[in-house]
Amino acid sequence: MSRHTADADSGDVDRKRLVRLMILIGIVLIVVIEGVTFAGLLGDALLGGNGDGNGGAGTATDTATPATDRVGVGDELLAETPQRETVRAASVTARDDGWVFQLTLAINNTADSDYQFRFETVETTGGQQVDGSGSIVVPAGESDTVTGRWVLPESERPDAVTVVGVQLANETTVTETVAIERIPVQYQ
Repeated sequence: MSRHTADADSGDVDRKRLVRLMILIGIVLIVVIEGVTFAGLLGDALLGGNGDGNGGAGTATDTATPATDRVGVGDELLAETPQRETVRAASVTARDDGWVFQLTLAINNTADSDYQFRFETVETTGGQQVDGSGSIVVPAGESDTVTGRWVLPESERPDAVTVVGVQLANETTVTETVAIERIPVQYQ
C-alpha cells in the first residue's frame, strides 16, 4: 500500500467521524429543545398556567412587581414592624363560585403593646381589587395566627395583598401592599 492511499483512507475515516459527530450533535440538540418545550408545557399544566407561555404570569404589559420582590411561604410580610408576620400557608383553590385565595400568617408580637393586624384587599393578576376578610389582635408578648380569605374572579390569581398593622398603644399604623409569589391552583 502506498503512502498516498493510506493518507486518503485516513481522510475518509476523519470525514466519517466528522459526519457521525455532526449527526449526533443534531440529534442531541433536537432532544434538548423538545425536552425544554415539554418541561414548559408540563410546568404550565401542573402550576395552572394560563396558556400565555409565561406560566400564568400575565402579559408583557402587566406592571406586576418583579418575582425577586415577592413574598412567599416562610417570608416576613411587614418588615417595618417590630412584630414578625410570617407567611405560614398560601393557597388558591378553584371552585364553582370563583377561585378562593387564602393566606395564613403566624404573628409573633414582641412589642410592649397589643398589636392589631388585618387583611384588606387583594389585587389580582388581571388588575381587579377584591375585598377580603381576616383580622386579629395579638396581646403583647404573645403569638397567634390569622387567615385572610378572598373570592377571586375565575382564572385570576393574587398578585398583591394590602395589609394593615396597628400598634394599639400609640395608634402607629403601617399599611402596605405586598406582592405575592405565584401560587399553584388546586382544583376541586
